[in-house]
Amino acid sequence: VYIVARDTQPTPNVQSSVSLIDITTQSDTTPPVFAATFPKKSAVLDTSFSLDVQVNEAGTFYYVVVADLAAVPSAAQVAAGVNEAGNTPIAAGSSAIAASTPTSVVISGLTHSTQYDVYVVVEDDEATPNLQATAKRVDVTTAVDATPPVFAAGSPSVASVVDTSFNLVVELNEAGSFNFIVVADGSAVPSVSEVVAGVDYGVETVVAFGSGTVSAGSTPKSVTISTGLVASSDYDVYVVARDTQPTPNQQSSVSTVAVSTAADQTPPVFQASTPSKSSVLDTSFDVDVQLNEDGTFYFVVVPNLAAAPSVAQVLLGKNANGANALASGNAAASAGVLAS
Repeated sequence: VYIVARDTQPTPNVQSSVSLIDITTQSDTTPPVFAATFPKKSAVLDTSFSLDVQVNEAGTFYYVVVADLAAVPSAAQVAAGVNEAGNTPIAAGSSAIAASTPTSVVISGLTHSTQYDVYVVVEDDEATPNLQATAKRVDVTTAVDATPPVFAAGSPSVASVVDTSFNLVVELNEAGSFNFIVVADGSAVPSVSEVVAGVDYGVETVVAFGSGTVSAGSTPKSVTISTGLVASSDYDVYVVARDTQPTPNQQSSVSTVAVSTAADQTPPVFQASTPSKSSVLDTSFDVDVQLNEDGTFYFVVVPNLAAAPSVAQVLLGKNANGANALASGNAAASAGVLAS
């Protein structure tokens, strides 16, 4: 510091040279100070919010998020990223901050419609940082749920695939429900509303449709689909989910999983109350059969109350004793068409 003096004469007498004083200030021992209204919250959503911080000097701020009314952590605990008990809090983090410059961090992964306490503490950038003595609290209440459920990794998926059925497995991150449709592989992708409606759309035919309920997050729900499927065929399954809010948050796009049914492993099934008889005369009658798929039916005629032959014996035209039946035969049958 250079100093010059003068007296109080009408014409002041001023010193002819300057005097010097050397001064060395002490090291910074003062922690940063928050600017007015800081720290504060902004952009509060259902599962996230922004924490805004501004201080008078450069440094680092730390924060922890704990349940509302939880025990207050010390400044050192906040800086260490732990709660008052020394355990992992709901969320924690830190960020560098410049002097007099608002800085924000987004804190996410929270629960909707929930109250939290956020504790914030700042230290400067000295070689030995000056940490604030106490953390400052910010109260936050997240907004109501506005986020649709999210499928767990690998979901939706299929399981227990056989020739004419498979299981659709859905797992969400929260309780909810879902709709699905099954269409032939290569069909046009349906809209969300078309999956929910579960009916044919455009030129595409919906092979199967349905819905299911997921009781809680991370709890898989399996639905068996066994209607309208054909063996050795490729299908696309489209799924849309929503949560359980009074006004449900529904996904804005469809998810898909491909499935190929196995080769035919199921024998045909009789339909239309067949097999039955018709045109019964004195020495003849007709055997009527309708099947659910293309196939061949075989028959044998034996005396009334005779022992029943086995399947293999009917195929060979034999009675229960292995001898030729009174009459036997076979005929082709087309799916859903009565054959005699």
